Amino acid sequence: MLKNKSTLTPDVPTGEVYNYLNIWIGNGRYTTEKNIENPEIGFKVEKAWIQDEKIDRSSITLNRFSNKTWEQLPISLLSEDEEYLSLTTKTPG
Repeated sequence: MLKNKSTLTPDVPTGEVYNYLNIWIGNGRYTTEKNIENPEIGFKVEKAWIQDEKIDRSSITLNRFSNKTWEQLPISLLSEDEEYLSLTTKTPG
């Protein structure tokens, strides 16, 4: 998790931001889009934040920064409990 947006991105995605994070897998020489099949990212969002910010649950996405642009990735609900929504998304890289 990052305190603010990544220094690797020049701007922020549109909409309300829950958290910023960088995800690194491997060292860039081995782990590429060509040798990872069907990558998915799982994450949790606090229900209290959704309620406090009046967020429409159907509007939640994960934003991926690639090729100098933000891309919204659609999410799927895995489960929920009293505190969190557990979500997942497929990513192209």
